[in-house]
Amino acid sequence: MSTMPIVDLSTLEQISMGDEEMMRDIVETFLSETPSQIDAMSKAADCSDFKALKMNAHKVKSSVALMGCAPVVEVLRLLEYGDDADTEATTKNIRQLQQYSVQIISELNAYLQQ
Repeated sequence: MSTMPIVDLSTLEQISMGDEEMMRDIVETFLSETPSQIDAMSKAADCSDFKALKMNAHKVKSSVALMGCAPVVEVLRLLEYGDDADTEATTKNIRQLQQYSVQIISELNAYLQQ
């Protein structure tokens, strides 16, 4: 896991036209919805339900992109378009996504406490 910040809210700031309340609402929504979607991806991978895994990766990818988390978007892209037969790569990418998730949650909670 990276010790460098991975959240860059400049895209969100641009889309919200600097509306701090809107940004906070979007971040709060992200924090309330995204962890369960990532858990669903992990469970889908465990059950070899690649259709559900890919569908959730696609859904989460746009939210993560809005939070400016480029490395995480890449992991989600790999999960969305990855080879179902390559379970080793899927497992590696799910682990990486879970590690990033912890960091994203921490950074966004810190943002909300400012």
